[in-house]
Amino acid sequence: MTRKALEAYDNRRFGPIVGVSDEGSAAKTIAKAAYKSAKALAMGDDADEMCVGMIIDGERMGSAGEIPIGPDEYDHVVPAANGWTFCTTNVGVRVNTRLYQPLPEFFVPDAKANEEEWLESIFQEFKPFIDTPDGYPRPLTIRLVTRSDACVKAFRNLVPKIEAGRGKKRLASPALHRLSFLIEFDREITADDVAEIRKLMQAASEMKVPEVAVDGRLVEAARRRISIQGVLNVLDADTAQKLLEEGEKLDVQLVYHYEMDQQSAARTIWTGLHAARARGLTAAKYGLFPMKLEQQTHIVNEIQRWMGKDWTAIPAFYVDTALVTKNEVYQGDRCVEACRIWMNMISDAGAKVALIDCPDRIVKHRLLRTGGANDIGILNLPDVEALTRHAETLGLKALWSGGIRPDQAFELGKLGVAGIFTTGSTARPEAVHGTMKSDKQLAFQGEPTGTGVRRIHALVGGGYLCRVLKDQSIVTGIDAKARVLVDGDTKDVESAVDSLNETLHEAWKAHWDSIGT
Repeated sequence: MTRKALEAYDNRRFGPIVGVSDEGSAAKTIAKAAYKSAKALAMGDDADEMCVGMIIDGERMGSAGEIPIGPDEYDHVVPAANGWTFCTTNVGVRVNTRLYQPLPEFFVPDAKANEEEWLESIFQEFKPFIDTPDGYPRPLTIRLVTRSDACVKAFRNLVPKIEAGRGKKRLASPALHRLSFLIEFDREITADDVAEIRKLMQAASEMKVPEVAVDGRLVEAARRRISIQGVLNVLDADTAQKLLEEGEKLDVQLVYHYEMDQQSAARTIWTGLHAARARGLTAAKYGLFPMKLEQQTHIVNEIQRWMGKDWTAIPAFYVDTALVTKNEVYQGDRCVEACRIWMNMISDAGAKVALIDCPDRIVKHRLLRTGGANDIGILNLPDVEALTRHAETLGLKALWSGGIRPDQAFELGKLGVAGIFTTGSTARPEAVHGTMKSDKQLAFQGEPTGTGVRRIHALVGGGYLCRVLKDQSIVTGIDAKARVLVDGDTKDVESAVDSLNETLHEAWKAHWDSIGT
């Protein structure tokens, strides 16, 4: 049968969409629970995925986090969703990155031995990028390498001599053929080292060299995550922010030694998305970590172009991860500002649905703050509301994920969010089974239950109806029954769900009557 695009779901008419993740064993349970909802029963024979608003999200949740699914999982998830619910997956929280080969590098102290020969070797490196087969020069950056600021005097001597080659057609224009300074440290970068970086940036500015690259021992955050965003691999976020700000004033770009191949990254994301579409899924989410914003921009543009307008590719923003741009590091205290910038970018690229999540497994967070002791939440509800409204102005549907509790699901419904993903609040612990058995750090895994799914679906829908209904007697009834359902002392959750659904059944009809279905 023909799949309906996830982005076509009308959350204004049918309330927030609810996604529940599973590797397949509970997929039928999730689908059946959706059709026991008040909304489905109120629609009667017309009930389908476009009104029920449920997503079966193909996922394997291991100790490393959310892991892509494969053929075994697709074989369970897709038939369970087919004709009943939307069906999505996550093709990767992290981009499968490749590094470009290092740019040509010339160690500055080597010029002492034979300066003319050293300069000639640089010109020879540029030569094939000038004498190209079609006669049009190709871009190239050459890095002049030092291991301390003691080489600044040598830089001041050598750079003008290299630049003089432009007049002799040994280099093309500065827009194509550039110089870059690279400063390397054989240890984690210290405060004293930062002072050396500053001096080199100042010298680069004076010599009109547009870039300074930096390298050193990876910081702990990068070692534990394979790699992270740009200069954060070797600099702490606060130091990186200060240096980037200074670089902007000096008209010098500070970069990490190694650059990720964004073209290859885009294609590895595409392979996962294409597999999801070929297997019959409605949509798929994809992460962009550890790409910088400018690299993410390229990838989202490519993905939207390749996947077309008849299928929903969903880029993800992670509030627990710094967003690095050309001149900024947006840390956790600026994640709302960062998310706005990111939303603007993906909207310009043509995306229609976005995921806002916090998937880092090294330093664990939840999406929403609780206000309690040891709170690991990041956003408060006003933050979510502000970002939801901003997304709407862009024509984006923002979906929210990250340890969302039942009481928070109700409040998110009240905010009129486009949708949520929540699995833990629908699941009970079960013995590790299936493809997760090989995970050496997993003591148990969560298995969604029918009652758990119905509970969250009812709470999200109930919250939404409290937002849109004008009849306060109905709103008061929904609110009272929802409070019982999220009360931790509630013994009979099934009965509490049934009670709430009795009220929601008539509430949905009242809502549809008010908007003229």
